[in-house]
Amino acid sequence: MLSLFRISGMVLAAPVLNHRALPTMVKVGFALLLAILLLPTLSSTSLSADYSLIDLLALGSKEALVGVIIGFFMRMVFFAAQMAGSLVGLQSGLSVANIIDPFSSQEVNVIGEFWLLVAGVIFLAIDGHHAVISAVANSFHVVPIGAVSFDGVIGSSLMKISGMMFSMALKFAAPVMMTVFLVDVSMGILARTVPQMNIFVIGIPVKIAVSLTMVAVSLPLFTWALTNMVGYLERKLDPLVGSLATG
Repeated sequence: MLSLFRISGMVLAAPVLNHRALPTMVKVGFALLLAILLLPTLSSTSLSADYSLIDLLALGSKEALVGVIIGFFMRMVFFAAQMAGSLVGLQSGLSVANIIDPFSSQEVNVIGEFWLLVAGVIFLAIDGHHAVISAVANSFHVVPIGAVSFDGVIGSSLMKISGMMFSMALKFAAPVMMTVFLVDVSMGILARTVPQMNIFVIGIPVKIAVSLTMVAVSLPLFTWALTNMVGYLERKLDPLVGSLATG
C-alpha cells in the first residue's frame, strides 16, 4: 500500500502519464500494476506491525510526496516549453490569440501549446516516460519505504532547478525572439525612412509570418535542446531522490 502511494504520486505529477486524455481508471490500474510488479524488488524496511492508522496515513503522505517530486522534476521541461511559447507570442503579437489548454483548463498561447505538444511527442520518442518509471523504481532502493526525510536540501535543489526553467525557456525561444527583434529594428528604420507608410498595419502580419517561419525552422534545434534538457534532469534525479533518505 505504501509503495502504491509513491507510485500514485508519480503518476499524478509525471508528464504525459497524468494527461487528462488518459482515463482515471487507466491511471489507477497502471499505478496498481506497477506497484505489484515492483513489490518483489522492494528493499526490506524497518517498519513495525503496530503502526496506527494515523501513522500509516502520515507515512503514505510522505511516500506520495516523493512520487510527486519525481514527476514534477521531469515536468520542468514542459513548463519551460510553455513559457518559451508565451515569450514568443508576447513579442510576435500572437499573445492575443489564446486557446484553452485541455490539460490545465487555462488560456495559453498558441505557440506555447504547439511547443507543449511537440515536447510531449519528443518526450515519448526518447523514452522519457521510461526514465520516470525507472526513477520511481530505483527510488525504493535509494530511499526505502519509511525512510523518507524532508529537509532544506530538497527545497534548495527544487528552487535551483526551478530557476533553471527560465534559462531553458530562453534557450527554446532565443532563435525566434532574436529574429523578431531584428524585424522590429528593420520596421523602425523603415518607419523613419518612409514616414507615410502605416508601419503598424504592415508590421504585425510580417512579425507573425516571420515568427511562424522561425518556429518551423528552429524545430530541429528545439528537439536537440529539449533532448539535452531531459537527459540533464534524468542525471540530476537520482541525487535529488537520494537527498530524501534519512541520514
